[in-house]
Amino acid sequence: MSTAHPVHEDPAEDRSVATIRRGFSLVGVTLDGAGNGNWDEHYARELPPLTALAGSLSLPYGCYELVDFLTSSAATVEEGFERLAKYLPIVTNETTFEWTVGGDSVEIGLVNASGSLSWFSEEWTLGATIRGFRGTLGASFTPLRLDLQRPNSSAAAPMIERIETIGAFPIRYAQQRGGMVLPLSLWRMRQPSANSRLHNALEAHAAELLSEKLGGNSTAAKVRRELVSELRGGEPTVQRIAKKLATTARTLQRRLAQENTAFQTELDQVRAQLAKRYLTEEGLSVTEVAFLLGFSEASAFARAHRRWYGRAPRERSQAAPTD
Repeated sequence: MSTAHPVHEDPAEDRSVATIRRGFSLVGVTLDGAGNGNWDEHYARELPPLTALAGSLSLPYGCYELVDFLTSSAATVEEGFERLAKYLPIVTNETTFEWTVGGDSVEIGLVNASGSLSWFSEEWTLGATIRGFRGTLGASFTPLRLDLQRPNSSAAAPMIERIETIGAFPIRYAQQRGGMVLPLSLWRMRQPSANSRLHNALEAHAAELLSEKLGGNSTAAKVRRELVSELRGGEPTVQRIAKKLATTARTLQRRLAQENTAFQTELDQVRAQLAKRYLTEEGLSVTEVAFLLGFSEASAFARAHRRWYGRAPRERSQAAPTD
């Protein structure tokens, strides 16, 4: 039985440019001004074969914060793929994962409604997916095989060496579509980082973020999307968010002012809305909510909550566990 799920085609959107550049730099490739939307042509003509695959595999876990945490907090690899397929549009566009379970293996393919994927999109998405699951499962997440549309080439040798240092799995070239094959035992494997309460909370705000992505294109909406994905990395700064939006802090501040808002206002609103949801709907503890909202200490979150709502966070819901 085959199941299709919406995911992404072109990871080269504004918020991902820095991540793509970082991945390429980790395998010794500098883009030299590329990345203005024409990744596919630049990759096919100028970069060594398999650079996108090696680069995305080399990125540290957490680079795609929201998607990585959603995937790793799922109970099983299968559930992680379902969540990944559902919410990957947060960082990409219109591709689907399609998988078929049969015998002792699962064949997972990448499909795009408008036609075949570019080599860049295919390799980057597959590599980032493997990297994400390996963030929690380590070498246990090893495909039986990786399928790529591109033909084999001796020019790929340097990147193959890099890929083999990360994880050895055979690559089959010149296929009709890209994808991977997993053993059924891996597909059903439980993840050591599974956390149902945290997963439910993350999925709730991933759904909200995806809805905003589809429905809003204002500067404030873009900032809110970035803030949601950045919060668990600590206190987001206007410089970090501006960089992810491919602009300067001064320009970002000016655009927000034109929309009658400010960076700190948006940060406070995002944190206040999510705090209310996490405490009343998800029943998370004060410490867990502080982590999700990027506070260094639970006491700092408690002070902020009093400023937003005039009371301590523990008073919001008797159902929330005490710390």
